[in-house]
Amino acid sequence: MDGTASRLLQDLKSRLGPEIRLVTLESPDYQTAISRWSATSIRPAGIVAFPLSTKEVSNLVLFATLHRLCLAVKGGAHSTGGNNSSDGGLIIDFPKIWDVSVDLDNKVIIAHGGCTWEGVNRVTEKYKLSVVSSTISNVGIGGSTPGGGFGWFVDDTGQ
Repeated sequence: MDGTASRLLQDLKSRLGPEIRLVTLESPDYQTAISRWSATSIRPAGIVAFPLSTKEVSNLVLFATLHRLCLAVKGGAHSTGGNNSSDGGLIIDFPKIWDVSVDLDNKVIIAHGGCTWEGVNRVTEKYKLSVVSSTISNVGIGGSTPGGGFGWFVDDTGQ
């Protein structure tokens, strides 16, 4: 890691604290952190971050913006076009941020980026609610939503 990259990493660690897991090229688990369902999506990220809270996600987005880093999000790692990878930039990997809440009065569902559509559907079916989602249940919502992974209800809802 060169001096600039090392300073960026130290800056990021100071903003987020010691709890967050950050993986870089020098990390022993780097290849695992950048692996994807499709080999065409693998790009050599500068940093892969595994946030534990939505506040950490916000700080990661701010950090990437301040330093003009290419930013990607990884949910289930199913993108074939590379939307979940970043060549030299920052990847936010969501597996630890998993929560679904349901507001029955307004029929609103809030799901965090680490959820899969299967997980969301398991919660919503208890309330007899459905969501516009990917047709594949094991993909992550953090990647499929901004990547265009819409499913069966798209025609009915106009999404």
